[in-house]
Amino acid sequence: MTARRREWAAWLALVAVATLLFETRTGLDIEISSLFFHNGAFPADTWWPVRAIYVGAPWAMGVLTLGALGVCLAALLSPRVPRWLWRRSAALLLCMLLGVGLAVHAGLKDHWGRARPSDVQAFGGAMTFTPPLRPTAQCDRNCSFVSGHAAGTFALMALGLFAAPQRRRRWLLAAVLAGTLMGAVRVVQGRHFTSDIVFCLIVIWGTCLLLREAWLRASLLWRRRQQRHAHAAG
Repeated sequence: MTARRREWAAWLALVAVATLLFETRTGLDIEISSLFFHNGAFPADTWWPVRAIYVGAPWAMGVLTLGALGVCLAALLSPRVPRWLWRRSAALLLCMLLGVGLAVHAGLKDHWGRARPSDVQAFGGAMTFTPPLRPTAQCDRNCSFVSGHAAGTFALMALGLFAAPQRRRRWLLAAVLAGTLMGAVRVVQGRHFTSDIVFCLIVIWGTCLLLREAWLRASLLWRRRQQRHAHAAG
């Protein structure tokens, strides 16, 4: 099995395991979040390390994204920009745009309707808890499913999207670790359920896999076109 197929298989396995786990144990989200709920609140929300990660990670990703945009603009104006640099930058921009912006924020967060932990009855709110894979009307926009903060951090994996398999795995691992840390922060703050983080990883990883498939197919078509032109010219 090629590295490409192994990664697809790993993604499908994660989808299957996450779906089975959170559909069969619908109370797992409440159980985990309750570990961080004390005296009618989520006290970790005021801890300085939690606040530092909550504020710092999106800021860092914003700077990185702006840098990637600058590289791509420079590549349009000058052929001196290294190919590997503008490709990584383009991959990050596409992941942020299509994965984080379109799929996560415009798609799921604004239309799935899942209430955040601090808003459900189990934690003193007025809303009803719903399992992750069941759309509802408990929230109008910017809802719990899935986490936007975690999505922006998971997008780091896009930097290895067009690299060799070993380097791609390293970026994937780094992104999973960073995104999990960001997700854990959102869980202890009472702003997201654990399943929001897991399915956020699935969405961003799936977006990156589809982007790579599209790039590979586009590259193949381009090479075939170049070969036909060369053959016709000969």
